Amino acid sequence: MKMQIHNFQEALVEQAELESQLHNMKELVARLKVERDTFAEDLRLESSTGKEKVQQLLDKLVELREQLSELRPPQPPAGPAQAEQQLQVEENQSLSLQNLEQQQWLWILEKKAEEWEQHAEDRRKILETMEKEQETLKRTLVHNCKLKEELANLQDALQRLSAEKGELASILHTKQQEKTTCREDEGLSQEDNKGEEATPHDVTVPEDVDNPQSMWDFYVDALSITEAGRRG
Repeated sequence: MKMQIHNFQEALVEQAELESQLHNMKELVARLKVERDTFAEDLRLESSTGKEKVQQLLDKLVELREQLSELRPPQPPAGPAQAEQQLQVEENQSLSLQNLEQQQWLWILEKKAEEWEQHAEDRRKILETMEKEQETLKRTLVHNCKLKEELANLQDALQRLSAEKGELASILHTKQQEKTTCREDEGLSQEDNKGEEATPHDVTVPEDVDNPQSMWDFYVDALSITEAGRRG
């Protein structure tokens, strides 16, 4: 019983720790749910906005490619003068510079489109990770609830054992009282039968009736008194 009480005390301490963990995990799950919902809404809005921006970038790319394809160096006029040749050279240089700038802009737009797509993919991965962590916490909560139920069952069992122990102690006490009363009644009956030939001091019923040696001495004394009475 002492071992059961010790185990029960340890179980109570463990139960308190589990309840504290349950409380903390519930708060964490609640925060994760709020963060997940907020994050999902932000991702939805950002994804929608990102798709629009990507589409705009793609449209711009198509437009720039068309502009590049339409750009052709002008045909030199027949018999150009020196001034016209100089003007043509300047125009060609300007067109080359414009082509270079447009190509750089195309490269920038393509990089931005890739960044938007990568950013959206990273957000989706983060959301998936949060959902997996939430599922893990849910399983932990279920396991802790089962442990709490087992502890409650153990507590009920210990209370029943304590009640049964009290009942057994009461029954044992009653039996001991009945045995004591029975021994006293037997002693009075023997005194009445012996009359004057035997007195209460001739033989005494031992208190330890469960001790074989004491009971043997008692029987020897009683037999001796009986034989003496017969001889008398």
